[in-house]
Amino acid sequence: MMHLSLIFSALLCQVTGLETVIGLYGKTVEIPCNIETTKVEDIMLTKWKYNKEQPVQGDLLVKRKNENAMVSATDEYKGRISMAANFSLLLADAKLTDQHTFTCMVVSGADIIEYPVKLVVQKSPEPPFITEKAEALEIGKRTKLGTCVAKNGNPAANIVWLKNNKTLSSDGNRILINETVVKQPGTDLLNVASTLQFSAEKDDTGAQFSCRAEHPQGRDLVSPPQTFTITYFTENIVLKGDPKDPVVEGSNVTLTCVADGNPPPTSFNFDLKGDLVKVKNANTYTITNISRNNSGEYKCSLADNPSMEATMNITVN
Repeated sequence: MMHLSLIFSALLCQVTGLETVIGLYGKTVEIPCNIETTKVEDIMLTKWKYNKEQPVQGDLLVKRKNENAMVSATDEYKGRISMAANFSLLLADAKLTDQHTFTCMVVSGADIIEYPVKLVVQKSPEPPFITEKAEALEIGKRTKLGTCVAKNGNPAANIVWLKNNKTLSSDGNRILINETVVKQPGTDLLNVASTLQFSAEKDDTGAQFSCRAEHPQGRDLVSPPQTFTITYFTENIVLKGDPKDPVVEGSNVTLTCVADGNPPPTSFNFDLKGDLVKVKNANTYTITNISRNNSGEYKCSLADNPSMEATMNITVN
C-alpha cells in the first residue's frame, strides 16, 4: 500500500473558512469537524491538529476508516482529548492556553479538506466586592470611595459603579473612575480593579453604592450595597426653648442648640443675658426656677466658631 504521506501529496487540499468556537473554562469543549458536504462512508482518514507555534503544527489524534481514533499527541493534550462519533474533537478541562486554531483534516476520495476552528475560552468572574472603603465622605471634597474587584475572569469583566442602582460615569470633576487589569500567573485569568473617587453632596446621605461586573458569560454580578457617612460643616444653627413662650415664673426652661453639621457639634456656648456658659458633650442648658428678671434675649453658638450663633427671646409671666 502506498504510504499515506505520498497519497496526501498527490491529493487536492482544500481549506474552508475559519470559524470560532467559545468554550467554558474548566469544562469539556466540543470543537466541530464540519463535514456536512462529505459522505461519512467516503472518509478514509480524519486527523486533528493545532497551530502550536507558527509554522509548527501539533498532531492530536488520527482516525482511519473502520478503526478507532488513536491519540498521537505527546504534549499537554495527551490525556485530555478524544474524538466524538461525529468526528468532533473533545477537549477536557479547557484552559486559556488552549486558545489555538484547531484543524480537522478529512481525506475523502481524491480530496483532502481542512476545517480550521479557532477556540476562544471564556470564564465568568467571581462576584465583585468593594474593598479599601472610605471611612467617610466629605461634602465638596473628592475622596476615594473604594475599589471594586472582580477576580478570575476571561475576558476581563467590565465594571460599572452604581449609586442607588443608577450608573455613575466619570465626569472629570465630581466623579473619577480608574480601572486596572492584572493577569494571574499560572492561569492567565484576569483580575479587574475599578477605583471610584467621589465628591459627595448632602443628598448622598444614606445613598447605597455598589458595582456590577458585566461579562459575556452568564448574568451580571452585583456587589452587596454599601453606605457611607457624609460629613459637612454646620451651616445653620437654631436655639429652641422648652416650654415655649409664655413661660410661667417658677418653672424650669431647657434651652437646646441645634446645628445641622455632620457629625453634629458636641460643644456649645450659651449666652444667658450676658452670662456665658460653656457646655461640652451636650447641646442643652436648663434654667431652673425662672423668674420675671430672666426675661430677655438668649443666645447659643458653636464653641469652635462663636460667630455661628442663634438667638431667641423668653418672656416670663
